[in-house]
Amino acid sequence: MERLDVDLVLVGIGMEPDTHLACAAGLDTDNGIVVDEFARTSDPDILAIGDCANRPSAYAGGRIRLESAPNAIEYAKVAAATILGRPASTAIRWFWS
Repeated sequence: MERLDVDLVLVGIGMEPDTHLACAAGLDTDNGIVVDEFARTSDPDILAIGDCANRPSAYAGGRIRLESAPNAIEYAKVAAATILGRPASTAIRWFWS
């Protein structure tokens, strides 16, 4: 074990999504609930949004799960459009720290 003398320590641990309910429902999970660009899970009758949704991102070059209120609000609009039968993905997703 190494000991360091420092004035300040900053630890960012993030958060893990609780996917127990999704797993019990038989939905695909991988660092969150796997969704498509229209908020649909592996069961197209079930949508997921917010911090737990892991969705495709052209910007990230793969899948991404963002933990921010603006992200959840924008993806709620996507889910609403999907529910209304007018699927539309969001514009560029963004996050600030």
